[in-house]
Amino acid sequence: MTMNQNKIQLYTYPSEKSRSDAFFKNYHVNKLVDIKKDRDRQTLKAKKERLCRFCGKSYPETIFTKKAHSISHFLGNNFLLNDFECDKCNLQFAKYETYLGEYLKVYRILNGTKGKHAIPKIKSSDGSQHVSRNDEGVINFTGKDLKVNGDEIYCQIKTSYKPIFMYKALVKMALSIMNDDDIPYYKEFIQNFLLHEENNEELSSMAKIGIYSVGRANRVDSLKYMLFQKKLDTNIPFHLFSLYYEDFIFVIPLPLHLYDFKKGYYEQMRVEMPPPLFFSIPNYEAKVEFEQLNLGTIDKVTKTDRMNFTLNSEQLREYIEKQLNADLPETFKIDGFGFKLNS
Repeated sequence: MTMNQNKIQLYTYPSEKSRSDAFFKNYHVNKLVDIKKDRDRQTLKAKKERLCRFCGKSYPETIFTKKAHSISHFLGNNFLLNDFECDKCNLQFAKYETYLGEYLKVYRILNGTKGKHAIPKIKSSDGSQHVSRNDEGVINFTGKDLKVNGDEIYCQIKTSYKPIFMYKALVKMALSIMNDDDIPYYKEFIQNFLLHEENNEELSSMAKIGIYSVGRANRVDSLKYMLFQKKLDTNIPFHLFSLYYEDFIFVIPLPLHLYDFKKGYYEQMRVEMPPPLFFSIPNYEAKVEFEQLNLGTIDKVTKTDRMNFTLNSEQLREYIEKQLNADLPETFKIDGFGFKLNS
């Protein structure tokens, strides 16, 4: 199914037509950016002429020496910078982004996404597990947690993050790509929640997002985002932010827009998620999964990603025996393997 929003061509699954029609009765596309294609459009102010849109300070009350990325650098954004994020705010936001990076660490390795320095690695504290990706795109797993079950090999990888900080990192990105005129409506959120951690519990009930997993066949070729703005005066969030990273679509309803707050819409806020939207005709055979994620938890939590791989155990045995020039016992253990994803 195809739809045209402000001359932007979007696609979704035919089964999502009624849901798509309902969503676009309430929202229009305010902004769409492709990080790579739009990288040459920006011009940055001189550092002494800058004003921080978050804390409201300007030079020389604050300084702007760091490169401020509107979308986190570790997601592959090497191009989109801003001139309205001072060093002090940048340091606070980097703390939040660390936990979003941890949440996505496994996928950043699989996708070969380079951050500030390199593709991340995972190494357990006791050295028993190691996950990395080399320059040729081969992903290597080693460790005692590898399991073989018939013709399947699997491993479990644990990462830790703070959900409320992950949420703040995503909202901060949305606020970074907005037009200047929209920012005053989020001043209360910025001052009370984004720049400070004392009020995290008050934010917990609003810290909910949606995540689509659309499969490698439907992944984006570069980092993209869309900002939706509501068309009707009703109790739905004023803005929704969709961030496209590889085969994930993160959908974030933005909290505490001043208009919604003053109208009392937060007493009975109704959130409408967009259907999975694509920038080209999707592969309809690819499975799309949706998860609503509650990021209101303040304490650190542990996430377990299980990775399954099918193999022919007999062929594997023959291959290993050929390489070793020796017979393997009936039962043998695999403590490492590597693979390369199809492009």
